[in-house]
Amino acid sequence: MGTGGAGNIDIQANRIRVIGENSVIRSLSGAGDAGNIRIQANEIELRDGGAITTDARFTSTGGNIDIDTDTLVALGNSDISANAVTNFGGRVNLRAQGVFGTAFREALTDRSDITASSARGPEFSGTVQLEVLNPDPARGAIALPTAVGVPPKPTSPCGPRSDPRAIEFFALGRAGQAPNPIEAATLEAMPFTADLRPIAPTTTARAEATPPLREPILEATHWQRTEAGQIQLMAGAPVQWAGGESSCRWGAEP
Repeated sequence: MGTGGAGNIDIQANRIRVIGENSVIRSLSGAGDAGNIRIQANEIELRDGGAITTDARFTSTGGNIDIDTDTLVALGNSDISANAVTNFGGRVNLRAQGVFGTAFREALTDRSDITASSARGPEFSGTVQLEVLNPDPARGAIALPTAVGVPPKPTSPCGPRSDPRAIEFFALGRAGQAPNPIEAATLEAMPFTADLRPIAPTTTARAEATPPLREPILEATHWQRTEAGQIQLMAGAPVQWAGGESSCRWGAEP
């Protein structure tokens, strides 16, 4: 480490593994600006504090990190950082098919972070650009509670009745509801009487036809001659005509 700026690191590999707190890919300068790191790999794995960093000290500006990979895995507080202390942070450009276990954050945490911050303030922070086709599906997941609380019992806005003797209780039974969801529903036992006698066949009685009313036959008491010259038997008292001689002779033969 000299007084000038740090050099650049260019790595091309099939697989890169940085495991442990003492395993770091770093371009660091004590006085000048930090250097740059450029990595091209199919797989990059950071574990247990492994890091890729271009952090700057004192008044230096943070370096730049450019990563092009298929998959990036960073677990166990393994960071990718281009931070600064009193100057501007650097730039982090990441292009990957999938990123797992890490994410961009404003500052370093106890998790795996991607940062380009400055201790001088957010206005001195660098830039982080992530181009990820398939981000980590675990990001943004919400941990659901395992214990479900019991809601409080509802309270009635009405106070107790002034007359305790007016309180009534009605036992209605279960009304066919099963004691629990597994058992079948049964009706409450109720006394009843069953009539098991056979049902007699029903017959339909025909109403007798009522003969039409006929006038009674009366015995003839006299006779009379009609205008056509016919003799007609009559019942009842003979009609007496006033005036000329009648053509009828009551009780006489024609």
